[in-house]
Amino acid sequence: MLGLAYLNLVGLPGLLKRPLLNELRAHGLDLQFSRLRLSWSRGIVAENVRLDVTGRPPKPRLTLGEVRILLNPPALLRFRLQVDSLVLRQGRLVWPPARSDAGAGILSIDDIQSRLRFGTNDTWTLDNLDARFAGARIHLTGELSHASAVRTWGFLHGGKPSSAALWQNRLRRLGDILAQTRFATSPEIRLEVHGDARDARSLRVRMRLNAASARSAWGAITEGRLDAQVFPATNEQPARATVSIQADSARTKWASAQGLRITAHLAEALLRPTPPEDGSWGWWTNLAPFVMDWHAQAARLGFPSGFACSDAVLAGAWRAPVVAVTNLAARLDGKPLRTTAYLDVATRNLHATLDSKADLRPFTPLLSRNAQAWVHHVSWTVPPEFKALASLNLPPWTSPEGPRGWETAAGRTLSVTGQFQIEQGGAFDQVPFDSARSSFTYSNLCWGLPDLVVRRPEGLLEADCSAEGVAKKYTFRFHSSIDPSALRPLLTTNAARALALFRFSSPPVVDGIVRGAWNLSEGVTADVQVALTNFLFRGETFTSLQTTFQYTNQVLCFIKPRIRRGAERLEADGVAVDLNLQRVYLTNGFSTMDPGVVTRAIGPAVAHAIEPYHFFRPPTVRASGTIPIRKEEDADLRFHVEGGPFHWFKFNLPIITGDIYWKGLSLILTNIDAGFYGGQATGSVAVDFSPQRGNDFQFNLHVQNALLES
Repeated sequence: MLGLAYLNLVGLPGLLKRPLLNELRAHGLDLQFSRLRLSWSRGIVAENVRLDVTGRPPKPRLTLGEVRILLNPPALLRFRLQVDSLVLRQGRLVWPPARSDAGAGILSIDDIQSRLRFGTNDTWTLDNLDARFAGARIHLTGELSHASAVRTWGFLHGGKPSSAALWQNRLRRLGDILAQTRFATSPEIRLEVHGDARDARSLRVRMRLNAASARSAWGAITEGRLDAQVFPATNEQPARATVSIQADSARTKWASAQGLRITAHLAEALLRPTPPEDGSWGWWTNLAPFVMDWHAQAARLGFPSGFACSDAVLAGAWRAPVVAVTNLAARLDGKPLRTTAYLDVATRNLHATLDSKADLRPFTPLLSRNAQAWVHHVSWTVPPEFKALASLNLPPWTSPEGPRGWETAAGRTLSVTGQFQIEQGGAFDQVPFDSARSSFTYSNLCWGLPDLVVRRPEGLLEADCSAEGVAKKYTFRFHSSIDPSALRPLLTTNAARALALFRFSSPPVVDGIVRGAWNLSEGVTADVQVALTNFLFRGETFTSLQTTFQYTNQVLCFIKPRIRRGAERLEADGVAVDLNLQRVYLTNGFSTMDPGVVTRAIGPAVAHAIEPYHFFRPPTVRASGTIPIRKEEDADLRFHVEGGPFHWFKFNLPIITGDIYWKGLSLILTNIDAGFYGGQATGSVAVDFSPQRGNDFQFNLHVQNALLES
């Protein structure tokens, strides 16, 4: 009894201690301790144990409050000391900074409790190692064959300073993240390690992390779970790894997610491409030896702008030198959106597709300013169907321009083709439409809508639209059977006033081309063919109108206009309306139309001036000259008139021919030849309508064979 008490209080003598320590060294363990004693209830116990790893500092150091050394009972019966396992208690693993000026504290893993079993073939089995690291609970199990080779692992010895620093930095980053994160309950990290210690590439590792609720400067997460596995290479497969992340909810300053699921697969490439030595691949060079596949999904994604989507999916792959997003899909307000993208890292060529029935307005900030302006003009009842194919040559990965380089590259090399359809109604500014569709193009800063079709209840608009971004010019070719009155909100003030003079019973048929510069009405030009039927102009009814008009610099030219009013007709070789001078220029006009209809259509001033001269049947009139729009003083118009019966003042003539010269506020009738009360009258008449003179009349008439009766 005294001997056992001695072994417990004083410790084992060298006779027993030396073979026991030699047995541990055979397993690759060189323990330093303050006392090695025999406990009545727990067997051999080493106290204040320290395990130092030999090699260049800094190197990790393991200390333990006590280590129970469990011997193999059958071996003891044969008087052999064979260590079966070690029970570790009150352990702490510390790793000093890689450099004295690193400015970082010591890394430590505390409260280590475990059991280490020794098997055949130098196999170590670790049962349920529990520890604490930066507030997280760690649970480690595993099995290593040829485990004594662990002491040769370079990163433990600091064999290569860069290797030691790399591992330290990784652990330090993990520790910093955990230390700066507030957990509702301590997170749990479970590790499983299996393999041959002689070859680190043979290790099979699985890590699982659970965090019920966590919050940090980067965001917050609830019910977070991470599962990572590393598989060694086999004859059939290369070394590979799988990472799975789940969270009921996650939130960062960039976005929030619910029902988040992420899975990634990483493997060594069987055929490894060789990146160029000039470093043109940038950081992509680090991924060259690997292949990667990933899949992520979220029940809902939200962004600070208020934009949100549901059923989000992201899937892709990396096969150097190509990275592919094979599926990026989501639902925006219940409408589907899907895109794909393929990037060749070597050539920096990016190709992407988009297929959407969702409202894409939240993405308009990604467009150019001109494109954003066009989008803001358009509204819809149901979002359009949208398909697009885009290509872009990205700037060099090592470009010093940063984000500006990407913007410049997008402007110079972006090319887009696609089509859209708005099928359930919308509006352009305040102009409603039933449907709209078109293909579209964008290249070299130029936009195009080559086959735009817009439908309204009364007709449709077919157009070919193009715009040059640098020159800020546009071209608009079109065919329309839409009521122009519906377009009034889009017109300039003068154009709207001119359009207000018309009333249409059926839409005109219009074909033409309009050119101009953005936000510069002065530069607008137009060449348009118009066909009208059954319309009103200034309250006068007309049967049809056909003409070609050209517009430039506020001057509107009608080429060979033809107007019908029943059997009556009004024609001209040309009519020019100068909106700057407020004048109308008439060339070779011809009319068999009621002069009152014509003068009233021209304007109230002209109608008032001609009102005293009345034909009971429309005469034949030929005219050329200047017609005023506002100022009667601008009139300079010549007529040749043939017709009758004619009434003026107190005269009633069965037939009359003559020439009329309307100049300013005066009217001169010459070459008058008329039937006059059974005889013939010839001569001239001059009338001055100047207000200060008071309607002066001058007659020069020759009458013969007339019978004037009272």
